[in-house]
Amino acid sequence: MNMPSVLVVGPSAIGKTVAVAQALNPDHSFWICTEPGALEPMFNLELNPWKKIPPMAECLSTHKPASEVQRWVQYCLDEHAKGRIKAVVLDTLSTLCEREWAYIRNSLRVDEGYGRANRALGLSINPLIYDLLSVRSLLVCMICHEKESSTIEGKFMPGGPKLPGDLIKTVPAQFDICIRVGVEAGQRIMKVDPLDRTFLTKDRYSVITDGEKLDLRSVLKRVLDRKRAFTNGLTASQTLTPVSDGKELGK
Repeated sequence: MNMPSVLVVGPSAIGKTVAVAQALNPDHSFWICTEPGALEPMFNLELNPWKKIPPMAECLSTHKPASEVQRWVQYCLDEHAKGRIKAVVLDTLSTLCEREWAYIRNSLRVDEGYGRANRALGLSINPLIYDLLSVRSLLVCMICHEKESSTIEGKFMPGGPKLPGDLIKTVPAQFDICIRVGVEAGQRIMKVDPLDRTFLTKDRYSVITDGEKLDLRSVLKRVLDRKRAFTNGLTASQTLTPVSDGKELGK
């Protein structure tokens, strides 16, 4: 079964990492972390239903940062082919891109004229995203910081993942689901509104209600239930309740 790809976007410290970690069985997932201590919140047993920390690699190098991450991407693909990994998380894509941008501009001395630095960034980042998303049996989740909407020289720019250059537009287009995490009435919520032109979100499966409580595991179950129901010849209206046995998620 093809697995969904998910991009989770939101402000720092709002709970993006915790939401993803709560959704995925640590026995069958692998985290590529580009920020020190990314998984520290999961040492809080009240936040960690699994009572385990998933295996992970910290990629903190400022020299060829994308190449370092690419090596771990290949490791994950090899382990997935052996049946050992079912899900991969990149936390965060924003920090990886910032480091790669700095490496391109400051170490490689690529200037921004005629979009040179922008193209160089795409050539570094896009291949590792393509490699992960091309394996449809692998659940891929990437986490990004948030960039607010803005107006530059009279041109309105919608908000979205905090990514340099054209990546803010091209990256969300590659994912099945792009969730914006927010807070409303003291509760973390998922914002997915295709009619909202001020921020880039999407839900290719139409399983998320805009403004509902943040629960990524429930979202993934709904997607998988709908896929199984379709395979079994049921109508989509019969599959909205998340009644998954969780096998695809490594339960």
